[in-house]
Amino acid sequence: MPEALPTIPRLFLGEALKRLYTESGVRMDDLAAAMGKDRGRLGRLFDGRGTLSVEELERLLDLLGAKPKQKRELVALGAEARKRPTRRPYTDLLPRSYERAADLESMAKEIWIYERGTIPGLLQIPEYIEARMTDGDGVWWEPSWEERRNRIHFRMERQKLMMADPERAMHFIFTDDALHTEVGGPDIMRRQWEHVLRMIEDRPNTTVQILSSTAKHNPAQSGGLILLHFGEVLRPVAFLPVVYGPSTYFDEPVDTARLFRAFGKLEGLAANRADSRRVIVDLVTRS
Repeated sequence: MPEALPTIPRLFLGEALKRLYTESGVRMDDLAAAMGKDRGRLGRLFDGRGTLSVEELERLLDLLGAKPKQKRELVALGAEARKRPTRRPYTDLLPRSYERAADLESMAKEIWIYERGTIPGLLQIPEYIEARMTDGDGVWWEPSWEERRNRIHFRMERQKLMMADPERAMHFIFTDDALHTEVGGPDIMRRQWEHVLRMIEDRPNTTVQILSSTAKHNPAQSGGLILLHFGEVLRPVAFLPVVYGPSTYFDEPVDTARLFRAFGKLEGLAANRADSRRVIVDLVTRS
């Protein structure tokens, strides 16, 4: 069977299967033998470069000990992965899309993020995260202490995973109103500013730039951008984060080129790294 192209759904499926495989403790040789596949075929599947039939995927999920809910979700994702690649953006209409977005981020060698009006999620302290999730409880999901707790835990684990690799380069641009919009109270905001400063000072591969919310010629006034680089293995992927609704991914060069140009324009409009640091130092000093 010819090797499948690494489409977004195939990358998502591969990453989910890798996580299940790691948790299962099953040896790859034993898994391959039980599936009647060679190790290379399973390796390509885990790397997002292969697919399985419905029956084969169900068998693999059983061997990996997937729970019934996980199995239903991954079988549905497998159906997306088997579709013929198109030149259109991929819209993730399946449940728990926010988790798959984080999976894709964890694979990236370099991440560029632009946000309007909020501190980017990877820079947020736990108290800021909790306040944001509390604000969304009963609005974006039904009121639920458990759902709120799970989302807080997920974001913190996502941060831990991303920060564990000191070689991963991260470039953040966010508007200055994010520094002044109170989330959770003055003390939380002060600690949030201090945390951003520590990130700048302790992680040489992390760049933070502050953009005026009233800057002229902003090509992305209406929303954020997340741009992911995967080195030489995969072509870049762009992701447009939304507050509510399906997530949309772009991996066609004609699309990603436009979004990378937009980020470059934002980089030029924002204060440089040193001036951005001074803005935050001034806020901490005066608080």
